[in-house]
Amino acid sequence: LRGSGYVTFSGEPDKRQKARIIGAITLNRLSHNLDIWTGEVQFYCQPLKELLTENKQTITSSGTSVVNMGDVTAFPLLKVTASTSTVVVSSGGKTITCTDYTSGQVLLIDSENLTIYNSDQTADWTKWSSGEFPVLNQGANSVTGSGWSSIEITKRERFL
Repeated sequence: LRGSGYVTFSGEPDKRQKARIIGAITLNRLSHNLDIWTGEVQFYCQPLKELLTENKQTITSSGTSVVNMGDVTAFPLLKVTASTSTVVVSSGGKTITCTDYTSGQVLLIDSENLTIYNSDQTADWTKWSSGEFPVLNQGANSVTGSGWSSIEITKRERFL
């Protein structure tokens, strides 16, 4: 109950929404003997819901189909294992090219935050890239590219 976070409603227990508290929280003691309280919290929440447990898929070859079951375009997190110095990843009609890597190096391509980091998120590698961050359109998407041996995709599907 501090600032912002996620809220889950009983009607959709498998989904959550980003929320931010906008007013004071009021608490009223309902019973002195049982230590029961009631409260009121005012908050704004994002209209799109996300799954409590994100769907992931690992691919090892270019042209593999990845399905976005959500209602809108998803902005995935891609954990890419480089096999050459130049990594190219395409999905949803968008292509990003990343350069100056060594074989075995892991990149975290975050299409939602428009950043590229190393595997332990200590170095920002966004400046060594060009193009547009890949997305997952609603339905089936072909993930293509070169210079990588595997990609673990956290889909980040969103629902209305």
